[in-house]
Amino acid sequence: MTIYVDNRAGSVALANYIQPRSLVQLGQFNADIEFLGWLPDGPAAIGIEYKTTRSSDIFNSLMDGRLTGTQIPRMVSTYPVRYLLIEGPVRATSDGLLEYCPYYGEWKQVFTSRGKGLTAREYWSRLEGVADCGVRIKETYNIEQSASWIKDIYHRWSKSYEEHKSHLAWDRSHMPQSVVSPLDLVQTSKLPLVLRWARELDNVGQGKAPYLASHFKTAPAMVLADEQEWAKVKWRVKGGKLKGFGKDMIRKIMSEIWGTEGGK
Repeated sequence: MTIYVDNRAGSVALANYIQPRSLVQLGQFNADIEFLGWLPDGPAAIGIEYKTTRSSDIFNSLMDGRLTGTQIPRMVSTYPVRYLLIEGPVRATSDGLLEYCPYYGEWKQVFTSRGKGLTAREYWSRLEGVADCGVRIKETYNIEQSASWIKDIYHRWSKSYEEHKSHLAWDRSHMPQSVVSPLDLVQTSKLPLVLRWARELDNVGQGKAPYLASHFKTAPAMVLADEQEWAKVKWRVKGGKLKGFGKDMIRKIMSEIWGTEGGK
């Protein structure tokens, strides 16, 4: 696997900070950084546009339309997952103007290429417009932190999609239709009690919980089920095969539910 870094001014400096250096390959791409990641439908390119505050590139490109008029549309048409990485701290003054810190401890007011002072509200509002285009925004403090984040996010997307679990707390698209209703897709707090309980069991978790909820239907039915009923619970694994709980696992789950040793 490789992290591709654009060799033109701006992003090329990152190449020396991403370690090990053997991960990096220079070239010219539709984003400053790109790499292959694993999405639900398979591998696809992921793009990162890199901007810094110290060069004022982020401010000028936002205000003159270059970012939203050219760079972001190009990324949206090229990459199914895209990021805007902004390096360097900013802050709002008491009168609402935007300041940046090109050097440690030295804050300066932001002026656009036309010499106009930029307000914090205008800056953050325009960034929200970028986010509305489906671009994820990440802010870092310096180039070392930027390089570290790029490497970490690269490793995150290098995992197969099935290995990611955190999104399962809110993404119910993989669950059997008998478990969730259209309303549940919007209101997480309205998830069926049996599903919420099942997710909390140590030997079940996010992946198997929908199958338990689909089988037992209600929380009392799950709690009162015997070993024979638990043995009927099945879920699909890679390759489409069905898998179920073994006797030892069933007894551990029942022990957890009832607070006993070896089941109820």
